[in-house]
Amino acid sequence: MLAPGNQRSGRGWAGAVWFVPLVNVWLPRRIMLDIARASGLTDERLVNLWWGAGVLTFLAGAASMFRGVHLGAVLVACALTLVRASALIRVIGQVTAAQAEALDLPPVSELGDRPVTAQRA
Repeated sequence: MLAPGNQRSGRGWAGAVWFVPLVNVWLPRRIMLDIARASGLTDERLVNLWWGAGVLTFLAGAASMFRGVHLGAVLVACALTLVRASALIRVIGQVTAAQAEALDLPPVSELGDRPVTAQRA
């Protein structure tokens, strides 16, 4: 199920959202959920993990400025960044697989093995 008309935000926000203060805290999660839902995914836990780890990373980074918690906060922020990156990789993989299935495309690993049917001039 691909539903391109069901996005709550316009195309411009997909890139701009990261640069608008305060909006960049909550809108990326909403955009990611819209993409996942449009692709047919119903489980929001992985998107919430990605978003939550990002918010906690920000908070740990802010805490690292205080004397006495600097090293601990930096280590926590690094660990949360790894969690966030892993969750994002999994979300992208699930969305890609769901969209490929909905569009009846071969799995990603087989895309390079497709025979060439037409020559380009």
